[in-house]
Amino acid sequence: MPVPRKVPQKSMYLLRNPIKAYAWGSTTLMARFMGHAPTGAPEAEMWMGTHPGGPSTLTRGAQEEALTVRRQAEGHASGELPFLLKLLATGQPLSLQAHPNPQQALEGYGRENAAGIPLSAPERCYKDPHAKPELIVALTPFEALSGFRTMSDIYASLANTSVEYIDSSVVLAAAAGDGAGQRLLFTTWMADRAGSLADALRDFLPCAEHVLAPATFAWWSAAAQTFPGDATVLVALLLEHLCLKPGEGVFLPAGNLHAYLSGLGIEIMGPSDNVLRGGMTPKHVDVGELCRVLRFEPYKPNVLTAIASAAAPVSWPTPEAPFCLATESVRYAREWVPNRVDEIVLCTGGAPVFDDNLVLAPGHALYVSRQAPPARVSGEGSWVRASSNQALWSAKEGIS
Repeated sequence: MPVPRKVPQKSMYLLRNPIKAYAWGSTTLMARFMGHAPTGAPEAEMWMGTHPGGPSTLTRGAQEEALTVRRQAEGHASGELPFLLKLLATGQPLSLQAHPNPQQALEGYGRENAAGIPLSAPERCYKDPHAKPELIVALTPFEALSGFRTMSDIYASLANTSVEYIDSSVVLAAAAGDGAGQRLLFTTWMADRAGSLADALRDFLPCAEHVLAPATFAWWSAAAQTFPGDATVLVALLLEHLCLKPGEGVFLPAGNLHAYLSGLGIEIMGPSDNVLRGGMTPKHVDVGELCRVLRFEPYKPNVLTAIASAAAPVSWPTPEAPFCLATESVRYAREWVPNRVDEIVLCTGGAPVFDDNLVLAPGHALYVSRQAPPARVSGEGSWVRASSNQALWSAKEGIS
């Protein structure tokens, strides 16, 4: 085996990453995974990347430096990474939400800038001009809602609830067929959420356990208790319910209505914080803008597992996304070959050692420059490698 070259100090750094204390975060999942004592406060998301809403800091010995600044020093014009990596810990259901496509993000960002809405304003929907497709990979059992169910499925479960408003609107929407039916039902219910839909929720609560399938009632009743009186929990019943096992993932494209329910996972996405919310949240809701970006045709996401490739590490298939997420492990010692694009390495288990002195633990991460030569990895452990989509990024950067 060839002896690895010494990694230049500018090529591989430990990362210090901010943790967001959003109200829906778990008080135990992230702490348990990372091995620190719970603080009693929610820990929702740990951000790894250059997004201005929570940029990472590089450390190596006594040196500390902003990741964006380091990338600019390495010749990147903007210094930004083309993806954002997160460790996500869900203690209670997140909002019903969707994300824009590239054109919608650019237009929305420009429109809100022109309107003079500060980036920090709570009513701001577009925090940046980027799209936000995303992949979530479960580290523990993970539940989510994602994509509209078919009208036949919605009709089978909600056309005979004995709540007249629900039954009649579902029958009318079913007659319109897929796509048009979901649009009609969603827009009607969201327009009526403070009136007729709120009354329907009050009437539905006493009979929900007898109407809904046991697995559906379990997550739905938890959401109804988390958001008492919020009629948009009925809208959540229009979505597919997913239960991911550790190691399984799901890709969420632009315009896909979704909500995470529970569990710990790794999330990689476009470098964006653009969220259009519709309900199940105390945050700003913009139903009009949400409807503008939503795709109403039925969509049941495929559950993804990491697969091997002759040319790349074992990865979750997201060929149309601007990012890649792969998984690796080590036992004893071996050579480790970086990609020719910038990467973040996030430890998921054990205590792997990179470059002989960069020791990781679960939840600890490295930034690896595309300039980095092969290095030595030793010990025993596992990690994920987050990077831009090599084919798309190579074409963009002119890399052969």
